[in-house]
Parts: sequence; C-alpha cells; structure tokens
Amino acid sequence: SSATPEEATDWWESFRPDPVEICPPDLSRTEMPGLLELPTDTTEERTGNICSYGAKGSNLAALYQRLDPEYQLDGFIIPLYYYEQFIENGTWEVDLGDGLKEHSFAETIASWHQDSVFLTDATVRSQRLEALRNAFFEVPVDPAVVSAIAQRIEDTWGSDTVMVRLRSSSNAEDGLIFSGAGLYESASICVADELDADSSGPSRCDDTVSGEHTLSDGIREVWASLWSMAAWEERSWYGIDHTLVGMGVLCDTRYNDEIANVVAFSGNPTTMGDNRYLINS
Repeated sequence: SSATPEEATDWWESFRPDPVEICPPDLSRTEMPGLLELPTDTTEERTGNICSYGAKGSNLAALYQRLDPEYQLDGFIIPLYYYEQFIENGTWEVDLGDGLKEHSFAETIASWHQDSVFLTDATVRSQRLEALRNAFFEVPVDPAVVSAIAQRIEDTWGSDTVMVRLRSSSNAEDGLIFSGAGLYESASICVADELDADSSGPSRCDDTVSGEHTLSDGIREVWASLWSMAAWEERSWYGIDHTLVGMGVLCDTRYNDEIANVVAFSGNPTTMGDNRYLINS
C-alpha cells in the first residue's frame, strides 16, 4: 500500500534515536600535545579535551596513559583550532543566493544549513558537499601550520622520512551513542614528500608507494571528510548539530597493509557493572 510523505516521515521518526549533543569546539588550545602529555586525570579534563582535540585523540590519550608502556605507540594530537582557522580563512566562489561571490568555507557551511533546498534535497546536498570537499584541496594550508606539524612529526619520530598516519579526531565520533565508525578519512603522509622539490613519486618514506603523500594533502583529506555525504546523513539521523562539528587530527604510527579500523567499547564506562563489549570494525 502507498503512504503519504507525512506518513513516511512519521514512520521514520518513530525509531529515530534521541538527538545527540556534541561538545562545541573550544578554540582556545593551539598546542599539539603528545598522547602521554594531555591531562586526562579528571572528568572535566577528559570532557574538555574532546571539545579541543576531538574524541579519537582524546580517548586514545586517556587509554594510553593507563596502559602498560609496552602497548603505547608514539603520537600527538592536532587541535580543532587549525581546522576552524582553515575554514574561516579559506575562500571559494560560490552562489549562496545572491550570485557567484567569494565566500569563506565557514560562511558557506553556515548558509547551507539555513537553506531548505540543501536540507531537503539529497541530490543537491550531495553535489554541494562534493564541490566543497574538492574546494578544500584548492586552498593551501597555512605554511606556518604545515611547518609546525612537520616539526612535531620530526621531533616525535626522529626523521622526516617516516610515514605516519593522520586520523580523524572530530567532536562528532567515538561517543557512547554515536560512534561514527568509518565515516571520516585517514591518510598516510610523509613530511619529506612535502619538503622535496618535485610532485612525483615514489614516496620518500616508502618506495613501494606510488605518488607523493604530502602533509598538506593528508590533513586536507581528513578535514574534508567531515563533509562527506555519508557523514552528513549519519549525523543528521542522530540529530547532531552540523554547525558545531569540527575536526581535530590524531597523528600516530602507521602500519603497512592495514586491514581494518576498529572502534571498541568495553561496556558503558558511565555505568558500574556493565560487562558488555561492542566492537565496530
């Protein structure tokens, strides 16, 4: 039997989860702490870390600081501040209702989330989000930021020819209700590829890898993945406010031939006696 749009909407709403609140970005912290350096002793510190550094990096720091050292790997966290700086300063030519004009990425995102066409037409939304992600790669990352991250990598791993992994650490993932597993991108990068004078491969960090794997491209890939269609739709289903999402970056050890990425929960950490396990791979 057929259903009206209103009946279909009511049916979907009948099993939609309650809206998930996320921590608004705290842009006051600009340092890039190591995983063993981030303060994690109190609930307030751990909550605040997610606002500044995103969930993945913050949670891993809290975990590592409670593990035997033999299970700890090198890594540090890039705060949401640098993503916010990029979208505030990065501009492109886009029509936000008054003809093609130069607007920042931040202005674009805010405008689209007030636009009924973007919010209700999946085809239009998909096209616009793809265009936005592509535009990210047309805008250079602040050279001072690239230099600071490159230096942090060299200080951590002792070389600019060690391939490392940039992983999403947004404030809209790895939560008790909303895991966001698989929604955002990771990228393997090589500082030496950023610094060399050519744009052809193989990578200076791994001669089995074709092409350059620059820091600039890697961090934009992670940042841009915040606006994939899949990520937008999943956040929307969980009632997350898209205008509050931001992207930090976890920089950690890279493995060859990585088979899977996994989010694991050991029960509900806010409830005593919860012995369940959830592994989302």
